[in-house]
Amino acid sequence: MLGTISDFSVSELSLLAELPRYESLRQLARTKKVSVAKLSRLVSDFEARLGCEVLTRNNLGIALTAAGKEVFRRVQDAVTLIDGIEAIRVSENVAHFQNFLNLAGRGFLNITLAGTLAKAVGEWNPHYGIRFIDTSTEETVACALANNLDLSLSLGELDLGKQWTGEAVGELSWCVYARAGHPVFSATETPEQILTRYQFVHQAYWSGQMVVTGRPQTVLSDVKPSVGHAAQTAMTAISLLLHTDMIASLPNVLAHEYTLRGELRPVESLSSPVASPVFLQTHEKISSLLQKKLVADLRSFFKSMKNLE
Repeated sequence: MLGTISDFSVSELSLLAELPRYESLRQLARTKKVSVAKLSRLVSDFEARLGCEVLTRNNLGIALTAAGKEVFRRVQDAVTLIDGIEAIRVSENVAHFQNFLNLAGRGFLNITLAGTLAKAVGEWNPHYGIRFIDTSTEETVACALANNLDLSLSLGELDLGKQWTGEAVGELSWCVYARAGHPVFSATETPEQILTRYQFVHQAYWSGQMVVTGRPQTVLSDVKPSVGHAAQTAMTAISLLLHTDMIASLPNVLAHEYTLRGELRPVESLSSPVASPVFLQTHEKISSLLQKKLVADLRSFFKSMKNLE
């Protein structure tokens, strides 16, 4: 009957919901172990009942039409709701996930936000897991452009292509830290003297083509810090601080537990907080219900963290 999809089974809708994740019908058919002909008939029947074209086919594969993007988003939401109802019958201890979302982000962002994100996805659909991938900015962009990514966490919004949308979910503040017994805390020195006397942990990461090093953030932009070891992750930098006389700029959210334990202290003369906006970016194939939940839960997390500062 034209204009309705009520006669489609849940398994058929679930199969259709997967279409935006694949570049061709053949690729989806191979993954789901169905024939290309059967899948093609299903899509054609779906379009006939809706009375509109949801995708175009060419030698390069398939592409969603404008109507198709909205239709498949709604189909994904419907399947998610059905899965949620089905999950009520299933034991709370799910043996394994049936599907995964690929998320790329800087290591310290994944460490900080993994719990919130995992809880949000589990509440949205208990059959979904997340692959947390620690990446540099360049690696995140490359992964997205290769169509291997569903979600991205970054400082500032990245140019991942027209299929992506971004939302600012909060801010992270940074300060300069040193180990609690560092000589900087027993001497009277100017910020300039501190930056030139003590080695500063710099940033280093793989861009996809070469190892890149970056200058650390400090309150004195005109003073070049003394060069120390370089690290890609904040956790590596923390390890260096605990075992050397180096200093480093760290996200306060990660340094917090070390300061509570008396292991790290902020270097007051260099510790005017520098704030960086955190963005969650989602591919258009992601359910709108999930996207809204992730944004809301992350904003709630950052609000609670701000109240602790």
